[in-house]
Amino acid sequence: MGFGCGLLLGYLIRPTELAMVIGGAVGLALGGGVLWAMDKGRKISGQAQVLLVNDPQVLAAYQKLSTCPKATAWKGVF
Repeated sequence: MGFGCGLLLGYLIRPTELAMVIGGAVGLALGGGVLWAMDKGRKISGQAQVLLVNDPQVLAAYQKLSTCPKATAWKGVF
């Protein structure tokens, strides 16, 4: 979003390729800075987490929806 807005702003200031490139770079840097600042306060800092489901009812519901042979047909093998 920042890159696109920077391109547009660069074009509106001066309709040349150099102004658009500079505007896009500035917009990309500002967008990245905003995202970094918003994510800085989070405890897990935007990393994916693996969740463990131990509830048998939830596991049964997902096994019914699953098309994976390991989840449905290979019960007891692993």
